[in-house]
Formats: sequence, structure tokens, C-alpha cells
Amino acid sequence: MQTIDIFKTSKILLLPAVVIILGILFHSSVLFYINTTMPPDELGYSGAELINSRLSLRATAERAFSLSSALSMLISVILLYMYIKKGRYIPYSKLIYGFIASTFFACLFSIPFSVLDRYFSADYMLPLVTSWPAVTVLFLILMLLNWGKKEN
Repeated sequence: MQTIDIFKTSKILLLPAVVIILGILFHSSVLFYINTTMPPDELGYSGAELINSRLSLRATAERAFSLSSALSMLISVILLYMYIKKGRYIPYSKLIYGFIASTFFACLFSIPFSVLDRYFSADYMLPLVTSWPAVTVLFLILMLLNWGKKEN
């Protein structure tokens, strides 16, 4: 029986960050859409149907981000476990560049929306602020685990 080495390339370790970044992009896109097409200050004159539509879309964006965040953490734990069992040494430069690139894209998918929509700028930053500390801790754990592996 042949086993598949998922750590043949270190790019698999970026999967949790990609999942959470896509969640941030979806969240920011939906919030930007509802804030530009259905501004809350104009909803008082439009009726309950538009208010319910806005609230429903916002709840969808929040749920999608929560799902991506939970899925990212689950994938991280699975990958870390598999890395402990079968992973090989990965050069620290690759790990650091991957983390920097992930951080850059996470900021790229939230900060521009925040700048464009000044009234609700904090709403775009909240997913980044709440999720990225966990990603950073998981990255540090990976760095420590990598330290224990032998360099080829």
C-alpha cells in the first residue's frame, strides 16, 4: 500500500490561510455591497423589506466568515498533526515568506474596503483582527515543530 506524502511541497501548509483569506474576501465583498446599495441612513424611508434584506445579507457574510474560520482551524490542527507524524524539514525562509504573503493578502482583502467605506471601516477589519492572531499562533507552532525536524 502506497501512502501519499502531502508534505512533498510546503504549499499545502498555506491551505488554512487561503481558506480564511477567502472568508475575509467574501465577508468584505458582501459588506461593501450592502453598504453601498442599501445604506442604513436611507433604509428608514424604504420599508421593512429592504431592512430585512440588508440584515439577512449581513448575517450571511458573518456566517460564511465564521465557517471559513472554523474550517481553517480544523485544517490547521489536522495538518499540524500530520506534520508531526510524517512531515519533513521545511526551510524557515519558505515558512516566513508564506506567512508574510498570507498576511499581505488578508490585509489586501480587508483594508481597501475599510478605506473605501469610512462609515463602516471597523466592520471590515473585525474578521482580520479576530482571526489572524490564531493564524499567527499556529504559524509559531509550525516553526517550533519544524525546529525539531532534521535538515536534509
